[in-house]
Amino acid sequence: MAADSTGWLPGVEQVRTSAWGYPDIAEDGVYPAAVVSHVAQGYMTGLLGIAQQAAPGKSWHFSIGRDGTIVQHVSIWDPAWHAGDVNAPTWRLHNATNPNKRTVGIEHEGFSIPPGYSYDYLYSQAAPWPEALIEASIRVHRWVFAQCVSWLVPSEDTVITHSMLNTRTRAQDPGDLWLATVRPRIIAALQVAPPPPTPAPDEFQRGRREMFDAWVREEEANLERVKGLREEWSIHG
Repeated sequence: MAADSTGWLPGVEQVRTSAWGYPDIAEDGVYPAAVVSHVAQGYMTGLLGIAQQAAPGKSWHFSIGRDGTIVQHVSIWDPAWHAGDVNAPTWRLHNATNPNKRTVGIEHEGFSIPPGYSYDYLYSQAAPWPEALIEASIRVHRWVFAQCVSWLVPSEDTVITHSMLNTRTRAQDPGDLWLATVRPRIIAALQVAPPPPTPAPDEFQRGRREMFDAWVREEEANLERVKGLREEWSIHG
């Protein structure tokens, strides 16, 4: 199907849920057309609790905490139930298909509007989205797009929000601040090749030795040139 047939991001915690799927979608049958970002209107503990309980009608692929913790719940090749409540959508790639069947969903810890229950703070210019969370979201986006590189191109049509699928009751999911400050960073990161991996120690040492050998050869060549000049001066002197 793609670069990683498992659909599970390596190196992150997994809290798998059984709340996913549709009768007309085979297992491993999703080809994502976009990644949908959500604000949880809650905390990471609540997100993991919902995943563990397999709450009816609720699931998503990734949860990301304010501290940058990433937890995956559903394979990206399977449909989760995170954005099926379509209402006056503005997503230009939307068609008659339930978005859950063609998107990857990410829930981000925190609040964008008063939730009607106890909370600590709302994301705002004074209290922006945490940097660790943003970097983690970029990591997830990069990995998903790498798996779907044959058809998924970074743009405002493929890095989307729940509010673009439901402008009536999800207008601030994840919120105007996300659209203005976080989404541009995600798209920019996706359009730049990731930095090369840090070489293993033996590779690093080989690289250093190659640089040293090249320097020695250059110095030896310089010495030969100096020796030749001295000999020439001695002849003409």
